Amino acid sequence: MIKDLIKFLNSRNSGFTLIELLIVIGIITLLSTMAIFYSHTGERQIILFQEQVKILNAISRAKSLS
Repeated sequence: MIKDLIKFLNSRNSGFTLIELLIVIGIITLLSTMAIFYSHTGERQIILFQEQVKILNAISRAKSLS
């Protein structure tokens, strides 16, 4: 019985099918694309925030000089 189980486990094909590999590659590609898109969005938000701070500083400086 144990010999049969060992023989069965050793004889079966191990590995992934082509469909499984393609699905995993597709999921990884989708997640990578989303990560790249959102990282660029974050960079734009940081630049926008920095420009807002510059404008507020200029307005504050103008008020203090008047």
